[in-house]
Amino acid sequence: MKDGPTRYGPAMVLVALGLLVAGPFLIVWAMNILFGLGIGYTWQTWVATVILLGAVKTTASKLDR
Repeated sequence: MKDGPTRYGPAMVLVALGLLVAGPFLIVWAMNILFGLGIGYTWQTWVATVILLGAVKTTASKLDR
């Protein structure tokens, strides 16, 4: 039996895609739980979360220089 990346490749791709889609919703859920913000779970909030995460990541990488 083969071990290694080829054995788990398709499963890992599905997990990565699932986290890519669910990740922003999980962040919105966590903020709602922690701070009681009442943010809705829509594709618009998903896109906004992705944009905000990208901006934070860009800013953080610029501060590291």
